[in-house]
Amino acid sequence: MSPELYHGWSIRFQKNIHMYCHNLTVEKENRSYSIPCEDSPVFKGIVMWPYELNLESDLLQDLVTALLKWATSFNLECLIYTSKTNYMTNAQQF
Repeated sequence: MSPELYHGWSIRFQKNIHMYCHNLTVEKENRSYSIPCEDSPVFKGIVMWPYELNLESDLLQDLVTALLKWATSFNLECLIYTSKTNYMTNAQQF
């Protein structure tokens, strides 16, 4: 299956590669990253930690925008951590 493009990012998602962990790979302009992500029993959605990639601020924000668009297009609620304590979400209530 070909990856979809969101905000210029190619996003590939493979669910449950090990228990509740998923394989989330993103690519843009010859850059490729594997983002840690898993299901959350408390949140009832997918939690992602792209801040662990240590990207420059503008690139991280661009990626977070793409991830939010991607998750929303599949009706997946998500928490996307931009730092250890800050996150963005598309969830209606959390």
